[in-house]
Amino acid sequence: MKSKKLEAIIQEYLNGRLTETELKALIGEFTEKDIRMEIEESVKINYLLSKKYISVDSKAAFVDFLSRTRAEVKSTAKIPKRHPLKFLKYAAVFVGIIIASFLLWTNGKTAGNTANNQIDGAITLQLNDGNARTIDPNGSVRITDGKGRTIAEQKGDTLIYTSVGPTEKLTYNELKIPYGKRFQVALSDGTLVYLNAGTTLKYPTAFIKGQHREVFVQGEAYFKVAEDAAHPFIVKSGKLNVRVLGTRFNVSSYGKDDTVSTVLVSGKVHLYGDGTEYDQNTATDLQPGRMAKWDKQNKTFSIQKVDTEIYTGWIEGKLIFKDMPFKTIREKLERHYDVKIVNNNQLLEANTFNARFDIEGIEEVMEAFRRNFGIQYTINENQITID
Repeated sequence: MKSKKLEAIIQEYLNGRLTETELKALIGEFTEKDIRMEIEESVKINYLLSKKYISVDSKAAFVDFLSRTRAEVKSTAKIPKRHPLKFLKYAAVFVGIIIASFLLWTNGKTAGNTANNQIDGAITLQLNDGNARTIDPNGSVRITDGKGRTIAEQKGDTLIYTSVGPTEKLTYNELKIPYGKRFQVALSDGTLVYLNAGTTLKYPTAFIKGQHREVFVQGEAYFKVAEDAAHPFIVKSGKLNVRVLGTRFNVSSYGKDDTVSTVLVSGKVHLYGDGTEYDQNTATDLQPGRMAKWDKQNKTFSIQKVDTEIYTGWIEGKLIFKDMPFKTIREKLERHYDVKIVNNNQLLEANTFNARFDIEGIEEVMEAFRRNFGIQYTINENQITID
């Protein structure tokens, strides 16, 4: 009975469906030997029965496994044929990586929530007092103010702020999302913000009555703004201000981008340069189904009609490319999968492609490009090199 229970736990873990609470409650019942044997058996079964690679938290381990299998068959462009004995040989190596990840995760979880403990690759929350918290998307945290009152509580992949009464001074929190992850935050006014990989959002823990609601974004975020005509909501991003009353839109402004793009899904937004006061007579208005690009250097707008799903599909984990330069695609893949892509084929950078991916891993994405567009590549650890 005990082994059956452990088998079920391991399968849930490998499939990414085990919550932190469930893991903490159950893992204490088993020894490391129990865990090692069960994971080893589970991985063997998964490799023999599945046409897809298993999914684990460590993308580096995943890419390392792929590079090992590629080296075995001396191929730089094709997925190795699935020979059971070869896969079991590499499964034994890969199991060690999974076990290490699994045990370190369970043993180090408490330390991960300690103030000022910065962990590479983790979602971090910088508090107003200078302390930092790490956020596990499957875990739970509670944020309190200087008076000990709860101002925010995590529910799964969303951090939810609540109003604790009138405030006269703005205090800020800052969420940083690393490559390979996404997260959500519900602000104290009810506005919901989806944060893409590689994004930082700075926001007040509570807004002040009679003042504008202002937040700061570097990266990419999708906003569902709670309507409040008396308190305009302003997103400051890359020297651009996006002013709304209540609407849904996407803003993308990564540091190395030349432009800030705003895609409006519903409602209406007003765009104007940072450092200037809003003027309805000079601000640029955007209509639903259109994208405005703000040139950071020239400080000019260009507006075009777009398919909004292309720019908002990332909320559901989708990658949609339509007539998109490979340079842009490459950067999106790096953020989404937390890998480094080196392109030595400069003619490829400006070429445009159409593609759509959903649950595929980076290996499957690269294979799709190889089959359809003749791209040749190699994988070494977490770096992909295109020849």
